[in-house]
Amino acid sequence: MNSALVVGCFNFVGFHLVEHMLERGIEVTGVFDKVHSPNDWSDKELAIGRNANFETIDLGSLNVTDLAKFDVVYYTLIDPNQHVDKTALSLYQTITTELLASLLSFCRKSNTPVFLISSYDVFNENDEVVSTKSIPNPSTLIGRLHLLEERLLLDLKKALGGIATIVRVPTAFGPWQPQTMVYQQIIDGEEIVIKENRRDMMYVRDLAETLYMLYYQETNEAIIHVISGKKNQWDKGFSLLSRSKPTPYIGKVLYEDAYTGVTVTTMEQGISEQLKHSYAKKL
Repeated sequence: MNSALVVGCFNFVGFHLVEHMLERGIEVTGVFDKVHSPNDWSDKELAIGRNANFETIDLGSLNVTDLAKFDVVYYTLIDPNQHVDKTALSLYQTITTELLASLLSFCRKSNTPVFLISSYDVFNENDEVVSTKSIPNPSTLIGRLHLLEERLLLDLKKALGGIATIVRVPTAFGPWQPQTMVYQQIIDGEEIVIKENRRDMMYVRDLAETLYMLYYQETNEAIIHVISGKKNQWDKGFSLLSRSKPTPYIGKVLYEDAYTGVTVTTMEQGISEQLKHSYAKKL
């Protein structure tokens, strides 16, 4: 891989994916929507700093005919950890429908692989064990939005062909975690409101490495489930931060048909990094 396009480059997972690839010397073009991007997008841009291998494009200025110069496209316009309300749901439905159709149509012509980063929110929170063969039935708005993206991608892939893969990833933690997520709420001393998926948890930098490595995996699978390979990770992190146990949760991901991600960072190390970053931002 020499060059990559990351749609949603200043979202939580997208940003760490950009940083990870830049560290590997890869040329990265990031696409973002200034109006609807996270409030800290300018801070993330400053964190990357001046880098000859990185450029950004506003969503409205993206020309799909330029896609031929990229080796891969990572589509994470809606972050897998993001929370949406009904207004945002309607807006993103329109944006992602038009954008995905244009991207996939051109990527097929240029034979550029596309990875759609989705989440386990496409399943009902009451589904005990899910696999790549399980039928999605989301119980949240973000789950409905990710499922819309997935169905659009599968329909377009069936009609147009091309190399396109849905990657459902665990909930992520680490530096820059959104304030709507539980670990960051605990760190900030805010009221805990659990909206995120608790099936699995990965340190965001490990997840970025996993997504990067997927490019080199030869697979014809339409859907990939990424897992940490460790049990009860979300609960473990919650207990470390809050010094209390969360309410029981039975949801799991079937290991047998899942892709075990890169997990070189322990829960303790990852939380330490998130704490250090959070405290540094307050200085």
